[in-house]
Amino acid sequence: MAKTDHLPRDPLSNLLTVDERAEWLMEYEKDKPGHGLHRYQVIRVRRGQFWCDFVKELGPVVLYQNVASALQMWLAGEYSVGEAMDQADAARETKPPQQREPTDLMEGYFRQVDEIRALRAHRSVSGPLVRIERR
Repeated sequence: MAKTDHLPRDPLSNLLTVDERAEWLMEYEKDKPGHGLHRYQVIRVRRGQFWCDFVKELGPVVLYQNVASALQMWLAGEYSVGEAMDQADAARETKPPQQREPTDLMEGYFRQVDEIRALRAHRSVSGPLVRIERR
């Protein structure tokens, strides 16, 4: 029986085992022709002297509505592929903080100018950041 331990593993293999060390993991959204936006997961492992990327389709984007459009985790070989996938699942399950309502910059500027003028004139002022009552 020939000894093949010294040979590098095939870098183009489609198989990924959960005990391999992961270098980084990334998730992103991409258009799948004819099917709309889909979410993909890419895991990079090192096999011998080669970097190997494994792409997994996670499904349509509508299943991930409360998730950021991209996720990237630098693992540096400290975690196995299975642990990296578990961390990505946990990151996907956490809800992002509520988005602030878009602000109107022009309205905010003129409100600030009015507040400054009212302060200079010693009038009562009330706004989102300041409330001063003069008597």
